[in-house]
Amino acid sequence: MDLVVSGTDDTLVEQLSFKLPSTASYANERRLVSAFPSGASQFSPDGVRVARFVITGENWLDPSTLRLAFKLKNLSTTETLQLVSGPWCLFDQVRLLIGGVEVERIGGPYYGRQHELFRHLLMPNAWNIESTNEDGTRYELNTYPQVQPKIIGPGQYLSLNLVPLLGILNAQKYLPIRYMGGMQLEFTLCNANEAHISWQVQIGPKNYPEASPCSNLAESFSLLRQAVGVYDESIRTTSINEEGYRNTQFIIGVPMQIVVGQPFNSVNTRSCDILTVKFNNLDQFAYQAGRIFVHMVAETIVELRESGVQVLD
Repeated sequence: MDLVVSGTDDTLVEQLSFKLPSTASYANERRLVSAFPSGASQFSPDGVRVARFVITGENWLDPSTLRLAFKLKNLSTTETLQLVSGPWCLFDQVRLLIGGVEVERIGGPYYGRQHELFRHLLMPNAWNIESTNEDGTRYELNTYPQVQPKIIGPGQYLSLNLVPLLGILNAQKYLPIRYMGGMQLEFTLCNANEAHISWQVQIGPKNYPEASPCSNLAESFSLLRQAVGVYDESIRTTSINEEGYRNTQFIIGVPMQIVVGQPFNSVNTRSCDILTVKFNNLDQFAYQAGRIFVHMVAETIVELRESGVQVLD
């Protein structure tokens, strides 16, 4: 081992390096701008349901700063209003178009369900607590769940910020608005106990899990943690506790990456293998799951060129 180690290069440890960090003098301005929906300014489930935002300009967009900001008003004069979850539950679908090309479509229906899964339940509890400053929820230590939607009084309104569930916002790359032909975001409003199930996923001839179907909460949650760690390694914990997982927050995760942490290393379905999801003992009248929603996470490359946009999936 000493021979192998001696053949490696030495580097100066950071504590002994007094070199100033690199700068970005070519960036000479940062603007905080807002875009307003085109065509309408008020939206409701039984009126105008689609809020369409067109983002154009000559600069670069930092996608991590993009937020949907709006006010939710309680039209009742006598009753209070409380959402079932965060503001994402109001939306049925979110679309992103770049240069006229549809890059992402989340939901249609059930955007709120997918947002609840990936941007709330599978996020660290500290993230959800801090987000109460933006998303119209409140933190209460002695309640379950600890993060609850705020109550809106009769005739009152609540200001909300929503981080859209879009993959391009997590790409950690600035977007050249000028050369990509602009962006268009569309937000569509919605229309006005332990489950003793067993499950197994099959792709072509291979089963997940391999030996036998998963039939208990412990194994299901273990696989979920593996899948979450593969999908986004910055997520180390989730906001799901034992009571929630046993009742209203039961989520199954199937890890599909071949080598953990390596991009484009998941199970390839280009050979047209059939994906089959198998469940047994579904009975909504026996305090068990009556419906199953399947979400698939895939890797996509988006090429942004002056000549046009190309989506490679």
